[in-house]
Amino acid sequence: MNRFKINFIFFSLLLLTNFSRCVTIDDELIVFFGMVENQSNSSVKIFTYDVPELPPIDSIVIAPGERKEICFYREFLYAGFACEVGRIKYVFSNGKGYDCTLGRSLINESPNCFEAAKDPFLSDRLPNNGNGTLLVITQEDFEMARDL
Repeated sequence: MNRFKINFIFFSLLLLTNFSRCVTIDDELIVFFGMVENQSNSSVKIFTYDVPELPPIDSIVIAPGERKEICFYREFLYAGFACEVGRIKYVFSNGKGYDCTLGRSLINESPNCFEAAKDPFLSDRLPNNGNGTLLVITQEDFEMARDL
């Protein structure tokens, strides 16, 4: 009887260990991307900030006609623009651009950002084929860019 209990415990632990390795939370998470497509005639340099008041954590240059990711996140379901970015600054080759800061209401609170319809933090309006968000920068955005 004692040997039976030991074997039962051993096989139970073995099964539990193998089963727990088969299904992990990471396997269930989906990767979503924050993408920017540049349809203007100017290159645009994008700075991303974790905390708006601190120096940027990353920067990327997007040439005319290119599409690149500026951030990504892992989640069970699409969560809009859920990248851990508190500020995004878009600077064109002429030094003008847009500066967008994520506010407490989870929308832009900077007067130097795009118009409300193009707020990069309201990404539900700009889906990327279900794989995240896509912000399209146009020639009009270049022409209407603000002095930063």
